[in-house]
Amino acid sequence: MPEKRINVLCVDDSPQMTTLIDRVVREEPDLVSLGALDRADELVEKVERLKPNVILLDLSMPGRDALDALRDLTDRCPTSRVIVFSGRSDPHLVDEALKRGAWGFVMKDAGLDRILSAIRAVAQGKRVGKVSYPHRAPR
Repeated sequence: MPEKRINVLCVDDSPQMTTLIDRVVREEPDLVSLGALDRADELVEKVERLKPNVILLDLSMPGRDALDALRDLTDRCPTSRVIVFSGRSDPHLVDEALKRGAWGFVMKDAGLDRILSAIRAVAQGKRVGKVSYPHRAPR
């Protein structure tokens, strides 16, 4: 019986980054790209509709604050798991994201293998990167 494929959504304001992630995810037989968003304004609504297993979420984007969207996402879409995906490792932002329900943290420059490993691990219920706060239990 084939394994279930992992649906991935990338949320980042860099078109180069979202294009790269989309291309790399599409090349993996166990992953499905659900596209990308360039801001968090409609993140919760899109996740409710698409139901991704894993979301790569940049915290520094225009529009709605990504940390606020993360809190709503954790409350309203508890089966979708978020990986903070950032170009900077601000410990305060990472800790705050983990408190609000993120499953882990991956630097954008971590390398594609590390990013793909993080997606697979989080889809299996494992935390990745700096994880000083437990994930909020689904309701």
